[in-house]
Amino acid sequence: MTTAENTMAPARGTPAGRARMADLVVAEWIKFRSLRSTTVTLAVLVAVYLYLAYRGAQDGYQVWQSMPRQLRPAFDPVHGVFGGPTWMLAMIVAGAVGAMTVTGEHSTGLIRATFTAAPARRKVAAAKCAVTAATMTVPGAVIAAGSYAINEAVLAGYHISIPVSGADTARLILSTTLVTPLCALAGMALGAVIRNTPATIVAVCVLFVFTPFALKSASTRWAVDAANAMPFSFFSRLAVAGNAHLVGGVESLTAAWTALAVWLAASAVIVISVMGWRDA
Repeated sequence: MTTAENTMAPARGTPAGRARMADLVVAEWIKFRSLRSTTVTLAVLVAVYLYLAYRGAQDGYQVWQSMPRQLRPAFDPVHGVFGGPTWMLAMIVAGAVGAMTVTGEHSTGLIRATFTAAPARRKVAAAKCAVTAATMTVPGAVIAAGSYAINEAVLAGYHISIPVSGADTARLILSTTLVTPLCALAGMALGAVIRNTPATIVAVCVLFVFTPFALKSASTRWAVDAANAMPFSFFSRLAVAGNAHLVGGVESLTAAWTALAVWLAASAVIVISVMGWRDA
């Protein structure tokens, strides 16, 4: 066995497939963390959303203060922080970061070198999905937990104590944590299909910003259902405490969780399938 063969050979007692997958994950992680602009972007994103959480909590207090006393029990204590189109920025940034992990390699030709060194394209794509999803979960978790803690602290400072059930809190933090890796994987799927950075960024913006509102404004039932299946719509449903601020045509929690799971799985499948058969 030559030196090169010995280097590529798996360790004794370790299944070859598992060893190769671990190596691919490490390689994709090295490529991801080498992009300093991505690290800076995610750090800025976290800082911005923690500040927005503070401002949202302040706005929430103003809303509560202006409400008639008989309506205050229906006040959603997290709506000022987790509700509204503010979260579209996080979705776009996460989608753009995910897209760049694919389109950036196509533009530089790095993807060809990767597939030459590791011809198992589907495993490379799976490793890329795993690294991107796991890495993007970290800022999502920091934003979710930090925003919730800031909201609680601000309202407590004004002596406002509106209990949120443990189930609502868990749903709120989990859904907010998962929205960044979900959007990153969706961006990767668009990048794998389009393979052009500017066009993919435009597609990300259309998907996360324009599409849900365009469909929601339609009068047909299928359009409303399609709008509810968009990431912004089902995240907005999951990020509501109790039943406050809900109007007609909103999907159930079960439908929202199902849509989230389908988006995660479908995005990963598209990336793996397209990168598996399409020429680099």
